[in-house]
Amino acid sequence: MAKPDERKHRLGRRLFVHALVFGILVTVLTSGAHLYFEYHKEVSGLESRLDQVGTTHLNSITEALWNLDERWLAVVLTEVLNLQDMAFVSVTMPDGSQTSVGQHPDGPVSSREYAIVKSTDNLTSDLGRLMVIADHAGLHMRLFEESWHIIAEDGIIVLSVAVFLAFWVERTLVRHLGNIAEYAERFAPERYQPQLVLDRPRSLSERQDELDRLVAAIGKMQENLNASYRALTESEARLKDFAEAASDWFWEWEWLCENAPIGLESWRLLWRSG
Repeated sequence: MAKPDERKHRLGRRLFVHALVFGILVTVLTSGAHLYFEYHKEVSGLESRLDQVGTTHLNSITEALWNLDERWLAVVLTEVLNLQDMAFVSVTMPDGSQTSVGQHPDGPVSSREYAIVKSTDNLTSDLGRLMVIADHAGLHMRLFEESWHIIAEDGIIVLSVAVFLAFWVERTLVRHLGNIAEYAERFAPERYQPQLVLDRPRSLSERQDELDRLVAAIGKMQENLNASYRALTESEARLKDFAEAASDWFWEWEWLCENAPIGLESWRLLWRSG
C-alpha cells in the first residue's frame, strides 16, 4: 500500500497531468486552426451573399425604380435585408433622396455598391446607387459559439483519454512497480523470502512482457544472492574454525616452549637447525 506522501508522486497521477496538459495544448492549436479556416469560410460566404444581391435582386430594384413602384421597392429591399448578416440596404436617387431599410452598424462591415441603370433601345438611364452593408457581428458570434462547442467536445475527449491512460497505467504498471519496490525493500539474503509473484494473470512464455521478464530477473537475482550468501557464510565458518584451531596450536606451542627444560631459545635453535 502506497503512503499518502508517495501517492502524490505516482506515475499514474503524473501521466494524467502530462496527458491533460498535452491534450489541452493540442486542443488549443487545433481549435485555433479550425477557427482560422472557419473565419475565412464565413467571410467568403458573406462576400458571396453580397455578390448575390447584384445578380438576383438588382434587376428587381431597377424595375421598381423605373416603374416608380415604392411598395415593390420596399419589398425587394426587405428581402435583401433578410439575407444572413445583412444590416443596412439603401437606394440613393440621382436627386439625393434615399430609401433605406435596417441600421448602419458601428463595428466591422463588408459592403457592396451597385449602379442602378435602366437600358432601353436607344437610351441608358441612371436611376441611382444601391448600397448593401453586411455586419460582421453575427459572423463573430457564430465563431464564438463554434469555439465553445469545439472546446467542450475536445475537452471531453482529452479528459476521457487522460483518465483512461492514467487508470490503465495505474492498473497494469504502476501498482506492480510499487509491489516490486516493496518486495525489494524487504529483501534480505540471510532469511528466506518467497519468490516475487505479481497480482496479474500469468502470461504464456512466448507472450511475456517486460513485467514478466523483470519478475523473472528479480527471481534469478534473488537465487544468486542467496547462493552467494550461503557460500560466504560457509567460507566464514571455515575461516573461523581454522582461526580457532591455529590459535589453540599457537598457545600449545608457546606453553611447550616455555615449560620445556631446555628453554624457549633452545627450542628455536633446534627448530632452525632441524
